[in-house]
Amino acid sequence: MRKGEAMADICIFCGKETTIWNGGDVLVCGGVTQPVCGACRDRYIGLPMRQRARLALETGRARTPESIQEYLDKLDAALAQEAKRREYQEKSLACCGQEMAQVDEVSFLSRTDLFQSYTGNMIMFRCDRCGQVKFFDSAFLHYTTVEEDVPIPAEKPVEKPKPVRFRPGKKPPWEK
Repeated sequence: MRKGEAMADICIFCGKETTIWNGGDVLVCGGVTQPVCGACRDRYIGLPMRQRARLALETGRARTPESIQEYLDKLDAALAQEAKRREYQEKSLACCGQEMAQVDEVSFLSRTDLFQSYTGNMIMFRCDRCGQVKFFDSAFLHYTTVEEDVPIPAEKPVEKPKPVRFRPGKKPPWEK
């Protein structure tokens, strides 16, 4: 490397050599900053983190792939735990073999201050078949959203600049 040259990186997605001077950029994939070219950054920045991490590992050019794999393993474990929690929730929200319906207001008591102080963050469900009522903490019914994979946008075609033609004795268009 000569004096004054910028160190070149390789885009983890397309393999193109990048530097600060020719549009090199970075993108976080699985919690790890990766070198990418400007075109790949624009193409992949809208993807969910999990999908970018998987794509980075698939290329074989990712920096610290073990850190990215660790991120994916932790995410998969958290998603499995969330799936178990949802399964338990669905079982607890069932009565008489059917799903219970959420009830906004049951009686005059639900409007009183004393009742509301005990059930301020509670949600009530009622079975339409037998009339059983259950109260649940609203935090218990919170669902963690799962990042869905999105289609990868197509590569934008590189537009070539139009050639500028000069006539002898005439000024170029930018020198009016």
